[in-house]
Amino acid sequence: MKKKILIVDPADFLGGAELFMVDVVQAFVSAQALRKICTSFEVHLVTSGNKDYLERYKGLPVTFHVLKLPRLKPISPITLGKFLVASKKLAKLIDKINPELVCTNSVRAHIVASRAVQKTKAKLLWFLHDFTFPGFLLKRLIKIPTKVIANSQAVKGSVLESVGQEFEQKIEVIPNGIDLEKVKVQNTNFKMQNVKVGIVGRIVPWKGQEYFLRAAPLILEKVPEARFVIVGEAHAHSKESMEYEKKLRNLVKELGIEDKVDFRGYIKSVYDEISSWKVLVHASIEPEPLGRVILEGMALGTVVVATDIGGPREILENGVDGYLVEPENSEEIAEKVTRLLLDQKNCSKIAEKAYEKVKSRYSLEKIAGKIGEVFQRITS
Repeated sequence: MKKKILIVDPADFLGGAELFMVDVVQAFVSAQALRKICTSFEVHLVTSGNKDYLERYKGLPVTFHVLKLPRLKPISPITLGKFLVASKKLAKLIDKINPELVCTNSVRAHIVASRAVQKTKAKLLWFLHDFTFPGFLLKRLIKIPTKVIANSQAVKGSVLESVGQEFEQKIEVIPNGIDLEKVKVQNTNFKMQNVKVGIVGRIVPWKGQEYFLRAAPLILEKVPEARFVIVGEAHAHSKESMEYEKKLRNLVKELGIEDKVDFRGYIKSVYDEISSWKVLVHASIEPEPLGRVILEGMALGTVVVATDIGGPREILENGVDGYLVEPENSEEIAEKVTRLLLDQKNCSKIAEKAYEKVKSRYSLEKIAGKIGEVFQRITS
Protein backbone atom coordinates (compact mmCIF):
# COMPACT_ATOMS: atom_id res chain seq x y z
CA MET A 1 0.00 0.00 0.00
CA LYS A 2 1.27 3.46 -0.89
CA LYS A 3 1.98 5.95 1.87
CA LYS A 4 0.08 9.21 1.48
CA ILE A 5 1.87 12.55 1.54
CA LEU A 6 -0.02 15.83 1.73
CA ILE A 7 1.93 18.91 0.57
CA VAL A 8 0.63 22.34 1.62
CA ASP A 9 1.92 25.09 -0.67
CA PRO A 10 -0.23 28.21 -1.34
CA ALA A 11 1.93 29.28 -4.33
CA ASP A 12 0.19 32.60 -4.95
CA PHE A 13 3.24 33.43 -7.06
CA LEU A 14 6.08 31.24 -8.28
CA GLY A 15 9.44 31.62 -6.60
CA GLY A 16 12.33 29.30 -5.90
CA ALA A 17 10.48 27.42 -3.14
CA GLU A 18 7.49 26.64 -5.36
CA LEU A 19 9.60 25.57 -8.34
CA PHE A 20 11.68 23.41 -6.02
CA MET A 21 8.58 21.57 -4.82
CA VAL A 22 7.44 20.89 -8.40
CA ASP A 23 10.88 19.47 -9.19
CA VAL A 24 10.90 17.25 -6.10
CA VAL A 25 7.46 15.78 -6.84
CA GLN A 26 8.46 15.17 -10.45
CA ALA A 27 11.67 13.48 -9.30
CA PHE A 28 9.69 11.22 -7.01
CA VAL A 29 7.70 10.05 -9.99
CA SER A 30 10.35 9.73 -12.68
CA ALA A 31 13.91 9.53 -11.32
CA GLN A 32 15.46 6.09 -11.74
CA ALA A 33 17.49 6.34 -8.54
CA LEU A 34 14.34 7.09 -6.53
CA ARG A 35 12.03 4.51 -8.03
CA LYS A 36 12.12 2.12 -5.08
CA ILE A 37 11.33 4.96 -2.70
CA CYS A 38 8.96 7.07 -4.75
CA THR A 39 6.51 4.49 -6.01
CA SER A 40 5.50 3.93 -2.37
CA PHE A 41 4.09 7.47 -2.09
CA GLU A 42 0.71 8.87 -3.09
CA VAL A 43 1.00 12.64 -3.40
CA HIS A 44 -1.76 15.14 -2.53
CA LEU A 45 -1.27 18.89 -2.95
CA VAL A 46 -3.16 21.64 -1.12
CA THR A 47 -2.73 24.96 -2.93
CA SER A 48 -4.49 28.23 -3.69
CA GLY A 49 -5.31 27.39 -7.31
CA ASN A 50 -2.63 29.40 -9.14
CA LYS A 51 -3.07 28.19 -12.73
CA ASP A 52 0.60 28.52 -13.63
CA TYR A 53 1.60 26.48 -10.58
CA LEU A 54 -0.96 23.75 -11.31
CA GLU A 55 0.19 23.66 -14.93
CA ARG A 56 3.67 22.74 -13.76
CA TYR A 57 2.30 19.46 -12.38
CA LYS A 58 0.58 18.54 -15.63
CA GLY A 59 0.93 14.84 -16.36
CA LEU A 60 2.07 13.97 -12.83
CA PRO A 61 0.01 11.63 -10.60
CA VAL A 62 -0.88 14.32 -8.05
CA THR A 63 -4.32 14.89 -6.46
CA PHE A 64 -5.11 18.61 -6.06
CA HIS A 65 -7.12 20.29 -3.30
CA VAL A 66 -7.80 24.04 -3.50
CA LEU A 67 -7.68 25.94 -0.21
CA LYS A 68 -7.04 29.67 0.10
CA LEU A 69 -4.52 30.42 2.83
CA PRO A 70 -4.65 33.94 4.33
CA ARG A 71 -1.77 36.40 4.14
CA LEU A 72 0.21 37.30 7.24
CA LYS A 73 -0.05 41.05 6.80
CA PRO A 74 -1.61 43.08 8.19
CA ILE A 75 -1.39 41.20 11.49
CA SER A 76 -4.73 41.77 13.23
CA PRO A 77 -7.56 39.89 14.98
CA ILE A 78 -9.21 39.52 11.56
CA THR A 79 -6.05 37.90 10.14
CA LEU A 80 -5.87 35.56 13.14
CA GLY A 81 -9.50 34.58 12.56
CA LYS A 82 -8.80 33.77 8.93
CA PHE A 83 -5.89 31.54 9.93
CA LEU A 84 -8.08 29.65 12.41
CA VAL A 85 -10.74 29.09 9.73
CA ALA A 86 -8.11 27.86 7.25
CA SER A 87 -6.66 25.53 9.91
CA LYS A 88 -10.06 23.95 10.56
CA LYS A 89 -10.62 23.39 6.85
CA LEU A 90 -7.19 21.83 6.47
CA ALA A 91 -7.76 19.61 9.53
CA LYS A 92 -10.95 18.25 7.94
CA LEU A 93 -9.06 17.55 4.73
CA ILE A 94 -6.30 15.75 6.64
CA ASP A 95 -8.93 13.59 8.38
CA LYS A 96 -10.42 12.74 4.99
CA ILE A 97 -7.15 11.91 3.21
CA ASN A 98 -5.45 10.37 6.28
CA PRO A 99 -1.85 11.02 5.16
CA GLU A 100 1.17 9.61 6.99
CA LEU A 101 3.06 12.84 6.34
CA VAL A 102 2.10 16.50 5.88
CA CYS A 103 4.73 18.74 4.26
CA THR A 104 4.58 22.54 4.43
CA ASN A 105 6.40 24.72 1.92
CA SER A 106 5.88 28.31 3.14
CA VAL A 107 5.52 30.35 6.31
CA ARG A 108 1.73 30.58 5.90
CA ALA A 109 1.42 26.89 5.16
CA HIS A 110 3.35 25.99 8.28
CA ILE A 111 1.31 28.23 10.56
CA VAL A 112 -1.96 26.75 9.28
CA ALA A 113 -0.76 23.13 9.20
CA SER A 114 0.90 23.23 12.63
CA ARG A 115 -2.50 23.68 14.22
CA ALA A 116 -4.31 21.37 11.81
CA VAL A 117 -2.12 18.28 12.40
CA GLN A 118 -2.14 18.34 16.20
CA LYS A 119 -5.28 16.22 16.54
CA THR A 120 -4.29 13.78 13.78
CA LYS A 121 -1.80 10.93 13.48
CA ALA A 122 0.05 12.62 10.61
CA LYS A 123 3.72 13.59 11.03
CA LEU A 124 4.70 17.13 9.99
CA LEU A 125 7.73 18.03 7.84
CA TRP A 126 8.51 21.70 7.30
CA PHE A 127 10.45 22.87 4.24
CA LEU A 128 11.97 26.16 5.42
CA HIS A 129 13.15 28.62 2.75
CA ASP A 130 12.88 31.90 4.66
CA PHE A 131 14.48 34.22 7.19
CA THR A 132 11.16 36.01 7.67
CA PHE A 133 9.25 33.68 10.00
CA PRO A 134 7.75 35.76 12.86
CA GLY A 135 9.97 35.18 15.89
CA PHE A 136 7.17 35.02 18.44
CA LEU A 137 5.56 32.16 16.48
CA LEU A 138 8.77 30.39 15.55
CA LYS A 139 9.61 29.47 19.15
CA ARG A 140 6.22 27.79 19.54
CA LEU A 141 5.81 26.18 16.15
CA ILE A 142 9.34 24.75 15.82
CA LYS A 143 8.30 22.12 18.40
CA ILE A 144 5.52 20.63 16.29
CA PRO A 145 7.20 19.24 13.13
CA THR A 146 9.04 15.94 13.31
CA LYS A 147 11.69 17.36 11.00
CA VAL A 148 12.63 20.70 9.43
CA ILE A 149 14.47 20.82 6.11
CA ALA A 150 16.28 24.15 5.67
CA ASN A 151 17.60 25.04 2.24
CA SER A 152 20.87 26.50 3.53
CA GLN A 153 23.12 26.67 6.56
CA ALA A 154 22.32 30.38 6.71
CA VAL A 155 18.61 29.65 7.21
CA LYS A 156 19.34 26.96 9.81
CA GLY A 157 21.64 29.30 11.69
CA SER A 158 19.06 32.07 11.69
CA VAL A 159 16.42 29.73 13.14
CA LEU A 160 18.72 28.41 15.87
CA GLU A 161 19.56 31.98 16.92
CA SER A 162 15.85 32.46 17.63
CA VAL A 163 14.89 29.10 19.14
CA GLY A 164 18.09 27.82 20.73
CA GLN A 165 20.61 25.09 19.97
CA GLU A 166 18.43 22.34 21.49
CA PHE A 167 16.63 22.15 18.12
CA GLU A 168 19.85 21.68 16.12
CA GLN A 169 19.23 17.97 15.45
CA LYS A 170 15.68 18.63 14.25
CA ILE A 171 16.87 20.83 11.37
CA GLU A 172 18.54 19.18 8.37
CA VAL A 173 20.08 21.23 5.56
CA ILE A 174 19.17 20.08 2.04
CA PRO A 175 19.55 22.73 -0.69
CA ASN A 176 17.54 23.01 -3.89
CA GLY A 177 18.44 20.68 -6.72
CA ILE A 178 18.61 21.38 -10.44
CA ASP A 179 17.13 18.96 -12.97
CA LEU A 180 20.04 18.58 -15.37
CA GLU A 181 17.77 16.77 -17.82
CA LYS A 182 15.77 19.99 -18.24
CA VAL A 183 18.77 22.29 -18.33
CA LYS A 184 20.13 22.32 -21.85
CA VAL A 185 23.50 24.05 -21.88
CA GLN A 186 23.41 25.76 -25.26
CA ASN A 187 27.06 26.78 -25.04
CA THR A 188 28.45 23.30 -24.43
CA ASN A 189 32.02 24.59 -24.67
CA PHE A 190 31.03 27.68 -22.68
CA LYS A 191 31.84 29.93 -25.66
CA MET A 192 29.15 32.51 -25.08
CA GLN A 193 28.56 34.58 -28.19
CA ASN A 194 27.00 37.79 -26.87
CA VAL A 195 27.47 40.38 -24.17
CA LYS A 196 24.16 40.22 -22.34
CA VAL A 197 24.20 40.69 -18.58
CA GLY A 198 21.02 39.84 -16.69
CA ILE A 199 19.29 39.66 -13.34
CA VAL A 200 16.32 37.44 -12.33
CA GLY A 201 13.93 37.93 -9.44
CA ARG A 202 10.75 39.51 -8.17
CA ILE A 203 10.75 43.28 -8.47
CA VAL A 204 11.15 44.18 -4.81
CA PRO A 205 13.76 46.47 -3.19
CA TRP A 206 15.65 43.74 -1.36
CA LYS A 207 16.42 41.94 -4.63
CA GLY A 208 18.74 44.84 -5.51
CA GLN A 209 17.84 45.53 -9.14
CA GLU A 210 18.68 49.19 -8.49
CA TYR A 211 22.35 48.37 -7.90
CA PHE A 212 22.42 46.20 -11.00
CA LEU A 213 21.21 49.17 -13.05
CA ARG A 214 23.65 51.58 -11.43
CA ALA A 215 26.48 49.25 -12.43
CA ALA A 216 25.41 49.34 -16.09
CA PRO A 217 26.90 52.75 -17.07
CA LEU A 218 30.21 51.76 -15.46
CA ILE A 219 30.29 48.53 -17.49
CA LEU A 220 29.35 50.39 -20.68
CA GLU A 221 32.41 52.63 -20.33
CA LYS A 222 34.63 49.64 -21.14
CA VAL A 223 32.16 47.33 -22.91
CA PRO A 224 29.89 49.66 -24.93
CA GLU A 225 28.21 46.76 -26.74
CA ALA A 226 26.86 45.28 -23.48
CA ARG A 227 23.12 44.93 -23.00
CA PHE A 228 21.24 44.47 -19.71
CA VAL A 229 18.17 42.30 -19.05
CA ILE A 230 15.81 42.36 -16.06
CA VAL A 231 13.58 39.28 -15.71
CA GLY A 232 10.81 39.39 -13.12
CA GLU A 233 7.65 41.26 -12.33
CA ALA A 234 6.27 43.45 -9.58
CA HIS A 235 3.76 41.86 -7.23
CA ALA A 236 0.35 43.29 -8.10
CA HIS A 237 -0.80 43.10 -4.46
CA SER A 238 2.24 44.97 -3.12
CA LYS A 239 2.35 48.76 -3.28
CA GLU A 240 6.05 48.67 -2.41
CA SER A 241 6.77 46.32 -5.30
CA MET A 242 4.77 48.36 -7.84
CA GLU A 243 6.44 51.62 -6.75
CA TYR A 244 9.87 50.00 -6.92
CA GLU A 245 9.32 49.00 -10.55
CA LYS A 246 8.45 52.62 -11.35
CA LYS A 247 11.61 53.72 -9.58
CA LEU A 248 13.71 51.32 -11.65
CA ARG A 249 12.21 52.50 -14.94
CA ASN A 250 12.80 56.13 -13.96
CA LEU A 251 16.37 55.28 -12.97
CA VAL A 252 17.02 53.84 -16.43
CA LYS A 253 15.95 57.20 -17.93
CA GLU A 254 18.05 59.18 -15.47
CA LEU A 255 21.12 57.12 -16.33
CA GLY A 256 20.47 57.54 -20.05
CA ILE A 257 20.56 53.82 -20.79
CA GLU A 258 17.02 53.24 -22.12
CA ASP A 259 18.35 51.61 -25.28
CA LYS A 260 20.64 49.32 -23.27
CA VAL A 261 18.10 47.84 -20.81
CA ASP A 262 15.30 45.38 -21.48
CA PHE A 263 12.59 44.76 -18.86
CA ARG A 264 11.36 41.28 -19.78
CA GLY A 265 8.76 40.82 -17.02
CA TYR A 266 7.73 37.33 -15.95
CA ILE A 267 9.03 34.48 -18.09
CA LYS A 268 7.60 31.01 -17.49
CA SER A 269 10.85 29.25 -18.36
CA VAL A 270 13.98 31.36 -18.03
CA TYR A 271 16.50 28.73 -19.08
CA ASP A 272 16.74 29.83 -22.71
CA GLU A 273 17.07 33.43 -21.58
CA ILE A 274 19.78 32.85 -18.98
CA SER A 275 21.81 30.58 -21.24
CA SER A 276 22.12 33.45 -23.76
CA TRP A 277 23.78 35.70 -21.16
CA LYS A 278 27.46 35.94 -20.38
CA VAL A 279 26.92 36.99 -16.78
CA LEU A 280 24.04 36.61 -14.33
CA VAL A 281 24.02 39.12 -11.47
CA HIS A 282 22.36 38.26 -8.16
CA ALA A 283 22.26 41.58 -6.31
CA SER A 284 20.16 40.97 -3.17
CA ILE A 285 20.86 43.50 -0.42
CA GLU A 286 19.44 41.28 2.33
CA PRO A 287 20.50 37.67 3.03
CA GLU A 288 19.13 35.31 0.41
CA PRO A 289 17.95 31.99 1.90
CA LEU A 290 19.67 30.15 -0.95
CA GLY A 291 19.40 31.67 -4.43
CA ARG A 292 18.01 29.00 -6.76
CA VAL A 293 18.67 31.13 -9.83
CA ILE A 294 22.38 31.05 -8.97
CA LEU A 295 22.36 27.27 -9.38
CA GLU A 296 20.36 27.60 -12.60
CA GLY A 297 22.89 30.04 -14.02
CA MET A 298 25.79 27.78 -13.07
CA ALA A 299 24.07 24.79 -14.68
CA LEU A 300 23.47 26.77 -17.88
CA GLY A 301 27.08 27.86 -18.35
CA THR A 302 26.43 31.47 -17.36
CA VAL A 303 28.90 32.94 -14.89
CA VAL A 304 27.35 34.31 -11.69
CA VAL A 305 28.25 37.45 -9.76
CA ALA A 306 26.34 37.43 -6.44
CA THR A 307 26.27 39.40 -3.22
CA ASP A 308 28.23 37.83 -0.39
CA ILE A 309 25.40 37.30 2.12
CA GLY A 310 23.20 34.34 3.01
CA GLY A 311 22.98 31.32 0.74
CA PRO A 312 25.12 32.55 -2.19
CA ARG A 313 28.32 32.38 -0.13
CA GLU A 314 27.57 28.69 0.51
CA ILE A 315 27.24 28.00 -3.21
CA LEU A 316 30.00 30.06 -4.81
CA GLU A 317 33.74 29.91 -4.23
CA ASN A 318 34.87 33.43 -4.99
CA GLY A 319 37.01 33.65 -8.11
CA VAL A 320 36.77 29.89 -8.77
CA ASP A 321 33.21 29.14 -9.90
CA GLY A 322 31.76 32.64 -9.65
CA TYR A 323 32.30 35.98 -7.94
CA LEU A 324 31.02 37.35 -4.63
CA VAL A 325 30.60 41.10 -4.08
CA GLU A 326 29.53 43.38 -1.26
CA PRO A 327 25.80 44.23 -1.10
CA GLU A 328 24.75 47.65 -2.47
CA ASN A 329 28.11 48.02 -4.21
CA SER A 330 27.45 48.86 -7.86
CA GLU A 331 31.12 49.66 -8.44
CA GLU A 332 32.22 46.18 -7.38
CA ILE A 333 29.46 44.57 -9.46
CA ALA A 334 30.65 46.58 -12.48
CA GLU A 335 34.30 45.67 -11.87
CA LYS A 336 33.63 41.93 -11.70
CA VAL A 337 31.23 41.89 -14.66
CA THR A 338 33.62 43.95 -16.79
CA ARG A 339 36.49 41.62 -15.94
CA LEU A 340 34.44 38.64 -17.13
CA LEU A 341 33.26 40.31 -20.32
CA LEU A 342 36.80 41.28 -21.31
CA ASP A 343 38.46 37.96 -20.40
CA GLN A 344 36.79 35.16 -22.37
CA LYS A 345 39.32 32.55 -21.25
CA ASN A 346 38.73 33.20 -17.54
CA CYS A 347 34.98 33.42 -18.13
CA SER A 348 34.94 30.00 -19.77
CA LYS A 349 37.10 28.47 -17.04
CA ILE A 350 34.79 29.74 -14.28
CA ALA A 351 31.70 28.54 -16.18
CA GLU A 352 33.15 25.04 -16.49
CA LYS A 353 33.96 24.89 -12.77
CA ALA A 354 30.46 26.10 -11.91
CA TYR A 355 28.77 23.47 -14.06
CA GLU A 356 30.83 20.69 -12.52
CA LYS A 357 29.88 21.86 -9.02
CA VAL A 358 26.16 21.78 -9.81
CA LYS A 359 26.52 18.36 -11.39
CA SER A 360 28.37 16.90 -8.41
CA ARG A 361 26.54 18.60 -5.51
CA TYR A 362 23.21 20.02 -6.63
CA SER A 363 21.69 17.66 -9.18
CA LEU A 364 17.98 17.10 -8.56
CA GLU A 365 18.46 13.35 -8.51
CA LYS A 366 20.85 13.57 -5.55
CA ILE A 367 18.84 16.21 -3.68
CA ALA A 368 15.51 14.43 -4.17
CA GLY A 369 17.15 11.21 -3.03
CA LYS A 370 18.11 12.86 0.27
CA ILE A 371 14.56 14.16 0.71
CA GLY A 372 13.14 10.73 -0.10
CA GLU A 373 15.32 9.23 2.62
CA VAL A 374 13.94 11.77 5.12
CA PHE A 375 10.39 10.86 4.06
CA GLN A 376 11.13 7.20 4.60
CA ARG A 377 12.63 7.77 8.06
CA ILE A 378 9.69 9.87 9.21
CA THR A 379 6.98 7.53 7.92
CA SER A 380 8.63 4.26 8.91
